Amino acid sequence: RDVAQLLNSLEGHLPGFVYQISFAPDGSWRYTFASANSLSMFGISSDQIMTDAKALLDRIHPEDVDWVVTETLAAVTTLKPWHAEFRMIHTDGSVVWLSAQDIPQKLADGIVVCTGYTNDITDRKLLEESLRQSEAKFRQLVESANDIITTVERDGTISYVSPNWKATLGHELAEVTGSDICDYIHPDEAEPCRQTVAELFATGQARGGIESRVRHKNGDWLWYVANATPLFDSLGNLVNFMVIARNVTQQKALEQAMRHLAEVDPVTGLSNRVAFMSRLAMVLEQTTASAQNFALLYMDLDGFKQVNDTYGHTVGDRLLRTVGQKISDTLRTSDQVGRIGGDEFMVLLPGPIDARTALAVGQRICRILAEPITDDGHDFSVAASIGVALFPVHGRNVESLSRAADFAMYRAKAQGGGRAVLAETARALLPVSGTRTGG
Repeated sequence: RDVAQLLNSLEGHLPGFVYQISFAPDGSWRYTFASANSLSMFGISSDQIMTDAKALLDRIHPEDVDWVVTETLAAVTTLKPWHAEFRMIHTDGSVVWLSAQDIPQKLADGIVVCTGYTNDITDRKLLEESLRQSEAKFRQLVESANDIITTVERDGTISYVSPNWKATLGHELAEVTGSDICDYIHPDEAEPCRQTVAELFATGQARGGIESRVRHKNGDWLWYVANATPLFDSLGNLVNFMVIARNVTQQKALEQAMRHLAEVDPVTGLSNRVAFMSRLAMVLEQTTASAQNFALLYMDLDGFKQVNDTYGHTVGDRLLRTVGQKISDTLRTSDQVGRIGGDEFMVLLPGPIDARTALAVGQRICRILAEPITDDGHDFSVAASIGVALFPVHGRNVESLSRAADFAMYRAKAQGGGRAVLAETARALLPVSGTRTGG
């Protein structure tokens, strides 16, 4: 499935607006995906948004548009995940509060693609405003609020909990009241929870965006994000904190899916260049610390351009997926394979490993790829040129090791392809028999 299919599959399970924006190096940008519920959320169809991005941009509240655009462009420049809460004006004139977050990814051609999700938080914002205006109204609203509302004392004790705790987390209210709020937090986050409570009462300042996993009565762990607001008595003394928590388990799942999209090559489903190079850097650091070694294979498909030119990119993409699967099937579960662009792949073979074994893996991949592949009534036979480099013999960092493997791959190609060559020695194995597709 391509990225659009993945995003389409996500939007049917989420109440919010799923989108993808593409920023070109020349400064132009456009929506490459907008989920259909944009019509109900903003009064603008997804087709309008993808045709003219300003149709949505112009709906940002006048008081928010400048900083939203500035922060968005900053995230595109730094490639850091972005999150913001701001207002939009619906086409019917109503104000919609949104919580938006997206993850940027820079492609090989310099285009930055931001995949994101926007949720309607108008009800929460209205509730918070109402709570600030009237403590009396607070009680009335919290009894029917969808969010969990609690008051927490200085020692972490829950002195009040709204009725929907039982509906959403299963515990009886009498069981929760008087207990320590951190007792319901995941063990990995329990100590940070206690530190947060102490810091809240030490500073007396509100804090938002407190994320943690909360235990359901049935043992499940659900993700919640909380905002903590100090409550004072008539003399201005800090009494306790009001905590409003919202279930964001679905959003966390979407965030994980978006991160997956940012790391996966959409054609083959393998790791993309960014993810593979990140993994390579991590393994190199770990291997350096342990004084061991590993091998890197750099491969190029000989004559693949002729397939695209003759049969079209659709057939070419299917052939790349098949090649990727064949490579994966050849390797161990501990090995890593990625498509780094075009018809080029890289394979990471964790050590300890020697040159003979690494070359044997390269030869086995050449042999398997040379077996005929049938697609749409056509038979293809792929020849692969593979360069093999070992850390630290042929390179002591990502750049030098990749360069050594790349150079060896070109030596293999110069010797006729269909073979694996070790870096520096340029000593080739026997070429693998099979019909070349061209090149």
